[in-house]
Amino acid sequence: MLKWILGTRTLEQQIQAGDFVAALKTVDEALLLQPADPELLELRAQVLARKGRSDEAVEIYVQLANNFAERGFGMRAIALLKQAQQLSPASVALEALIGDIASLAHLDDVAESPLFCKFTRDELVGMVKQLEVMTFEPGGILLMQGKPGNSLFVIASGEVCVFAEDDQGRPVQVSKIPAPAFFGEIAVIRGGLRTATVTAASPVAVLELTRAGLDRLAEKLPNIEDVLVEFAQQREAELHSQGLLKDTGQ
Repeated sequence: MLKWILGTRTLEQQIQAGDFVAALKTVDEALLLQPADPELLELRAQVLARKGRSDEAVEIYVQLANNFAERGFGMRAIALLKQAQQLSPASVALEALIGDIASLAHLDDVAESPLFCKFTRDELVGMVKQLEVMTFEPGGILLMQGKPGNSLFVIASGEVCVFAEDDQGRPVQVSKIPAPAFFGEIAVIRGGLRTATVTAASPVAVLELTRAGLDRLAEKLPNIEDVLVEFAQQREAELHSQGLLKDTGQ
């Protein structure tokens, strides 16, 4: 429906051409039909940011984040606030709001995650503060099997497909992972090369925790690394049982 309203290809061409006035007009016309649509509002924030109207973009991101948090979508809210923080990195108010929502997130969608449900509230808040947001369009490659990796990713919105090569080197889809799940923990714990390829199955926002960020966090909250080690072992066992884990140095 959204693609039909926007004329996605035209909007993408406008943005790629740097014609942000036309792009903003396209989004605003769509908002006349769907004034509360979160995807449209997020697109408006993105275009405003590209036009240099950062304050207006931040305002939209904060509004959307509060709405998602109230509905129990903590990670989606945090990802939106992280995008706002990229535009206003010195904002104390944004930093405080991220911490507040992370505290509440322990009670909502995050509680469904087999990783986050094992963290205390303070551990979760500390981890969230180390995360960086990244976005991908459908088909975008987040990770490539056999390439070096030193970070894990939390899916804030959308879902991803996980592929691993079989004995003949053919990619086999192992799973499809929705928000608020995580992946990449094997590389961040073991180092070495990625054990799978991960692509965006839809528009995806992910929150990245690098090895450096984990090290900073583990100085104060060592239990976080223990939890990640446990899940890395579980994921490795699953891949081994399917014959999909190669000797990649992990």
